[in-house]
Formats: sequence, structure tokens, C-alpha cells
Amino acid sequence: MARPHLVPMSKQVITIIKELQNIKADSPYLFPSNTTSKRPIVPDSLRAELRRMGLSKEEMTTHGFRHMASTRLYEMGYKGDAIELAHSEGNKIKATYNHAEHLDYRKKMMNEWADYLDGLR
Repeated sequence: MARPHLVPMSKQVITIIKELQNIKADSPYLFPSNTTSKRPIVPDSLRAELRRMGLSKEEMTTHGFRHMASTRLYEMGYKGDAIELAHSEGNKIKATYNHAEHLDYRKKMMNEWADYLDGLR
């Protein structure tokens, strides 16, 4: 991505981040590396954790979480412009001129998504 991408956080995520800040090691990172607190985890850390949990790549991938969220958010009636904001727009003219971030709409969407996930527990 060539531009900053703002991600609204749900109330649940903010609560979890505050809890993590209280227990994290002496590190500037919320998710420090296991080997050194001077670096963050790497993208492969999430994949490796899925494998340690016993999930094969046929069962779940890290990008699979995005697939699930995208599909369910469409089913919940949210607009594609808000769901797919970070992904490139197929319409080059629209992508060039439309830099809307839909923040209020996305805040509502992210809170409803978190509420949905809580309901699955």
C-alpha cells in the first residue's frame, strides 16, 4: 500500500490491548519477538502458532481469517468499499480519486464484528 491505512478498533480490542500493555515485557512492541524484545513478531509467527495449535494449512491460514471476516461482513450487509478498503480498487480512475476512509461506518462495522465474534463464544 502506498498510503496510510487506518484501522478502527472495537471496544473489545482496546480492552485486550490495555490488558496486554500491563503484562508485556520491557519492549516498545505490543507483540515482541520471542527471541528479542527489541523487535516485533514477524508475519510467520502467526502461521507458526496456528501449526503449533494443530491446524494444518488446509484447515486454516492467517489470510483465512480475512476471508472469513470479509465474507461474513458482506453477509451482515456492509458495503464492499468499507470491507475491502486496504485492497486495490479494480477501477483505476476510482482508485486514483477516491480516498474516502469511511471511518465512522468502519467503526460501527468493527464493533459489530467484535460483538458477532463474542456471540460465537
